[in-house]
Amino acid sequence: MILMALFYYIIDILGHKKWAFFFKVIGMNSILIYMSGGFINWQYTTSALFKWLGQLVGEPYNAVVMVFCYLAVQWAFLYVLYQKKVFLRV
Repeated sequence: MILMALFYYIIDILGHKKWAFFFKVIGMNSILIYMSGGFINWQYTTSALFKWLGQLVGEPYNAVVMVFCYLAVQWAFLYVLYQKKVFLRV
């Protein structure tokens, strides 16, 4: 609750909104990205696009790089939906 109050103060009261855009894109379709794992193979998509980057980084750190790439692929999907104003409503 303390973090929620802090973010409410920073974003809504002080008006610092630009840094939170990353989270806004995720929050607008959070249910969709949660459910999409059932019909979109995000692991396969990430490997198809960024396997070269994991190999370039090397063995001890390639897992961390692939997780960030995984998040980037999902965020890019959500950003396209955000731009087209496609939102899942429940």
